[in-house]
Amino acid sequence: MSCWARARGARARRRPATTTGIRSSRRGAGAPRRPLSGAGLVDELKALPDGIVRAKGLLHLHEDPANRYVLQAVGRRFSIQADRPWGDDARASQLVVVGLPGSVDVARLEAAFAQLTTAGA
Repeated sequence: MSCWARARGARARRRPATTTGIRSSRRGAGAPRRPLSGAGLVDELKALPDGIVRAKGLLHLHEDPANRYVLQAVGRRFSIQADRPWGDDARASQLVVVGLPGSVDVARLEAAFAQLTTAGA
């Protein structure tokens, strides 16, 4: 049993979850990270398999590149909310997806994420 599951005590699930993290890609050393297509992201979120139980992240969106957005998803429900201006912070999208074993196709998620960075350009 993982440390995380032990810390949760009786509420721990019997099957461990699979977690993956994804970041927006860079093109060349020192190049800025590319923003995501917000509309494309919504389509991808609606298409996530049922085994995905949680997703969260910070988003750099093509539609509003000056502001940071926060993604929260639980089961089939999700929200994308404006957070604050990026200011001097590095602009990059980061997404963490948690799912039941076998439900997270990491290669597919990474490919979809990469496609969202080119679609929003």
